[in-house]
Order: sequence, then C-alpha cells, then structure tokens
Amino acid sequence: MPNKKKKDYAVLQTIMTGVSASAISLCLLGISAYAQTSASTEANTEPAEDTAIFGLEEITITAQRYARRVQDAPVSVTAMTADYMVKQRINTADDVIQFTPGATFVGFNKTQPEYSIRGISSRTEGSSLESAILTVIDDVPISKDILKNPAMFDMQRVEVLRGPQGTSFGRNASAGLVHLVTQRPTFDFSGRISAGAGSHERYETDGYINVPLSEKLAARVAYNFDTFDGYTESISTGKGLDGQQNFSIRGSLLFHPTDRLSLYFKAEYNKDDDEAPVRRSRNCEIPQVIAGSDVALRDQFAPPGHPAWATTFFDPCDPWKTEISQGDFFIDREMVNLTGEIAWEIAEGYNITSVTGYVDGDVDQLQDAHGTPENVLFQRGVQTADIFTEEIRIDNHSTDSRLRWLAGFMYLSDDHDWFSENQFFQNGGAGRPDTRDTKFTTTQTDSIGIFGELSYDLTSKLNVTVGARWARDEKDGTIVHTAFGFGGPIARSKAVISTRRSSSLVATRRILLAFQPLSLSMTHGKT
Repeated sequence: MPNKKKKDYAVLQTIMTGVSASAISLCLLGISAYAQTSASTEANTEPAEDTAIFGLEEITITAQRYARRVQDAPVSVTAMTADYMVKQRINTADDVIQFTPGATFVGFNKTQPEYSIRGISSRTEGSSLESAILTVIDDVPISKDILKNPAMFDMQRVEVLRGPQGTSFGRNASAGLVHLVTQRPTFDFSGRISAGAGSHERYETDGYINVPLSEKLAARVAYNFDTFDGYTESISTGKGLDGQQNFSIRGSLLFHPTDRLSLYFKAEYNKDDDEAPVRRSRNCEIPQVIAGSDVALRDQFAPPGHPAWATTFFDPCDPWKTEISQGDFFIDREMVNLTGEIAWEIAEGYNITSVTGYVDGDVDQLQDAHGTPENVLFQRGVQTADIFTEEIRIDNHSTDSRLRWLAGFMYLSDDHDWFSENQFFQNGGAGRPDTRDTKFTTTQTDSIGIFGELSYDLTSKLNVTVGARWARDEKDGTIVHTAFGFGGPIARSKAVISTRRSSSLVATRRILLAFQPLSLSMTHGKT
C-alpha cells in the first residue's frame, strides 16, 4: 500500500533476513526446507490424512468432538486439509466460506464478515447480537464478529458444518459452524519456510519450526507476513486504495507427562494494517456529487437541499479505478488468542477434556463512506472486545461400545465497547460546518450451557444420534447517542442514553439417523 510501502519493504527485508538465517540453520542441522506440497509427508502428525482410497482422499474430522472419517460422520460437513488450503490459497475464514458448497460470503471489511449457510445469514447489527453461524478456533467459540477471521497459517484442517451444531459444541449454532484447527506440536523435528511475490506489490512469507524439547514436551512456532497494494487505483494518482497487510505469530506447547494425560497451550498474535475498503457509485452514469453550476444535473439527480460542491464527479466506469477524498483511511486490528487444553483419559476409553480460551481484540478505523473526491461522509469506528470461555466435557468415544455419549458444560463471558461516528462535511465540505452523529455502545454477556449427545449403532450400517442443549444468557448494555450539525442530515443537537438488560433461556434438541450402505458413502436425516 503506497503510504506504507517503505515500512513494508523494511519489515519484509527484516523478516526475509531472519528467514534466510533460519533456512541456513535448518540445512546445517540436516533438515531441508521443503515445499508447501510436502504436507503429505507429515500425514502422521495430522488427523487430516492424505491416504488415497480408490483415488479419494481420506480425511479424519472431529465434527462431533471425536475423530472419525468424514465418510462416517452423520453430519453435512465440508472438510479442507492443510495441503488443499495451501494449493487453493485459502488464507482466511472468508475464503473458507467461498469454497464451501451451499455457503456464501459477503463482507465489507475484516471486521464485518457476513456468512450464509443454506440461505441463513450470520449478519448481526450492534454489539449485543450473536451470529447464527458460529466460528470456533481450536475448540474456542468466537462470539464477536470483529474477532472471527484472523489470518490462517500453519493450519491442520478446517471443517464447515451445515445445520444446528449446539448439542456438540455447547453454543448457539443454529445455521452452522466453521471450525478452524491449527497445527499442534509433534515429537518430530521439522520446519518449513516459503516466500512469494506477485503483482500489485504483493509480498508474502510464512513458515514454522517444530522442536521436540524432550520425550514428553514439544514446541512449535509459526508465523505469517503478507502485504499488497490493493486492486483498486486512484484515477488521479494511480496509487492503490485498498491495500492490506498482516503479521501474525503463534507459539504452542504440547506436554505428555503420562500416556493418559496431555496438556496443550497456544498463544497467537495477529495484526492487520489495512487501508479502508473503497465505496463507490452503483451506477457510473449518475453523478456522486454535483457542482452548483450544473443546474440540469441538480434538478435531475439531487434532492432538495443537496449541497453544491466545487466540481461534479462521475465515478469512472472502470471496476478497478475510482477516486476518494484526500486523507489517511485505514482499518487497524490487533488480536491476541490464548488457549489451554487438558485432556485426561480417566479410564480405558473414557476422557475428560477442559478447554480454556481468552481472545482479546481492538479495531480502529476511518473510511470514506461516500467514495468521492469531496468530503461528503466519513465513518469513524473504535471497538474493543474480549471473550473468556471454559468448556468441560466427558465422553466414552474411545471405547468400542455401540453406545457412545458426550456430556459437557460451557461458560462464556464477553465484553464489547463500540464507538462509531458519522462525520459529514469534514473540513468545511460544501461550505458547511462539521456535522456529527455519534453512538457509543457497551455490552456484557454471561452465558452458561449444558449439552450432550447419545449415539447408538443399531446395526453395523445404521446409527441413531440424539442430542440436547440448555443455555442461559444474560446481557447488559448501554447506548449513548449524540449528534450535532446544521443544514444536513442532522438539524439539531440531541443526546439519547438507554440501558438494557436481558435474560434468555434456550433449549434445543437434535435427532440424527444415519445409514451407511458402503464404506465411502453416508445417508442421514435429522430433525
């Protein structure tokens, strides 16, 4: 992106220097860096195995919270392996949705993702609502939209489940669920580094190193850096208008003190330095702003009281070229994700799992919301959010019993502060003073849930599964709405303060009947 190009080159040079040193060190240790397609050589470290059966890839998933072949799972699921995601350049949760049959993605920027599965949208308005499509990262549910789609790197697999999933994951997922699973440390010494460059000033590099520290302790560090100038250009300067840049790093530890006990810890940092997305006219034949001298245009297109601008502006009929106001428009986001897991096999085939998660994020943004050279409307936004979750579940999924069961408890607490402001006629645009419309909202959520499933093999080919979930959510929130201005959308000053508290109880159930006549096929129905 033009205004950060020197910074980008400096950061890239620093990273590439470190990359080169790491590569040399690996070679001296006798470990050769290999291409991204070598994921299949690490099949023993991934549940998503690259084993071919009649030319089909065999993939193991955990859609019902335990490992099984995707062909054997009585749920509608799309699974993507690490190798597949690298080859298809799937780098975000948004990309995952676009590659999923029956799902669509619409998003204005990284902080406003909108997924749709089977025609049901995940769209939410305001800080108090939660999506019908749940995003889960390493078994930690993400309840806030601004934290849903971090950069995806060093992934193990991704699962997209269609339909209700609350009886397996303990949170509301009435339309579906997106589960992002990162790679965990293994007890083999390995590493990989990749780098690339492309058009529009695109540069990228990512990699990892995995080190067994002892027979019981292993560590893994992975990173990602990418930057590009954007596809949309300014018609006056030729510079990119919608560039993006991301730096992410993740460290994880896996400890096996005994054969029946494992402890896992992950810490991840994500930082996005993006230019704000560009808004433009839907019809390039209609002027966006009209000068006072263009009487005919004003009579035809401008509503009464429309301000007179210095020049008339038509958006060019070129999808990759436009013009916006002068200024620094940006979306900056920082996220921290901490996850801890304790898995204990208390008896042969019986397991207790505890997953603790903490996610914290901040967003600061300013964008030209009208998309013209004139200062018509800017939008300012500052958001902070944090999520704490604790899940405890017990199951017998590792037994050979025809009756398999899962029971769990979920606690979630989140806080979300959101400042938003519409800024009209900045710096005296159209000869009018600044006009502001400001909202500040705060929301706190406390939620508890109990969930479980029973699965019974009626025959070797026929299975029935029943599940249920009970949840209680309590939300507290405050909205402060103020505005001032003259002669524009807001004619007078106003201030509105409202406080709300809500409590809800939810009970859901699910019944699945699955029939598997062949080892590579599954037919199922549910209510």
